[in-house]
Amino acid sequence: TSEGSYEILSVHRNPADLRGDMFYWGVGKTDGEEKAVFGEANYRFTDQWTLTFGGRWFDTEVNSRSTYYGVLYPGSLSLPPGQQTEDGFAPKVSSAWRRDEDLLVYGLASKGYRFGNPNTIHPLEDFNTPRGWKTDSLWNYEVGIRSSAFDRRLQTDFTVFLIDWSDLQVRLYRLDDFTYGTNAGKARNIGQEFSGLWRVTDSFDLSLNVTHLDAKLTQTVISAGNEILRDGQQLPGASEWQISAMAVARLPYSWEPTITLAHRYLSDAPQSLQTPDLRINGYGQTD
Repeated sequence: TSEGSYEILSVHRNPADLRGDMFYWGVGKTDGEEKAVFGEANYRFTDQWTLTFGGRWFDTEVNSRSTYYGVLYPGSLSLPPGQQTEDGFAPKVSSAWRRDEDLLVYGLASKGYRFGNPNTIHPLEDFNTPRGWKTDSLWNYEVGIRSSAFDRRLQTDFTVFLIDWSDLQVRLYRLDDFTYGTNAGKARNIGQEFSGLWRVTDSFDLSLNVTHLDAKLTQTVISAGNEILRDGQQLPGASEWQISAMAVARLPYSWEPTITLAHRYLSDAPQSLQTPDLRINGYGQTD
């Protein structure tokens, strides 16, 4: 934006491409629409056993338009209109056994998804940039138990889960260092979650939440002869341990003041899929 910058750029670029002090300019618009029908039904075998069936039918459409100009383009470039349309069905089934108000055991299988989007990026010669990325999907299987005791002063919830994830939505780099979205690879998450609440007195509570997560890729992906995703690689942002604890005291005064002491801990995790050795450090936070 200064005369000095213009002189430096003009050595490497045709001054006619610089458009005065404008180095690069782009505008894009993306519109998305989703239609869905969903619901569920319960069948009670006995007063204790309940079976649930449910699902969601969806139809999605995403449209995009983009225009660019600057040093990367001779004149201006308007990309062809991008469009992604998909439809599908995501089912759910669960079974629960409730002994009484103090004990519940359940199992669940459900499918989830995220619909895709077009890529709003200029083409690169000798590189087949995908027009966009499609819906990814996962199956979640979990078994859990919820219980309470001592007139519900002690409440616990323990869950074991397995998530099978396919057609991951990822961003990859081209040779010009621009990123594009695509579907690549598979992953699975295995985890255990515990949460507990102890009402020590009517005015003092203790709570604890612990999650252990083993989240890894289960497929190696090779692009242009290079291994870009590796089987067994930890997923980004998927900390192995997440722990939070809290103590709450309610003071017996007219304004009902509350004192809260809380601590949260997250272990380290990779920063991104393509830079697994760059990690975000774990940390603890006390409030």
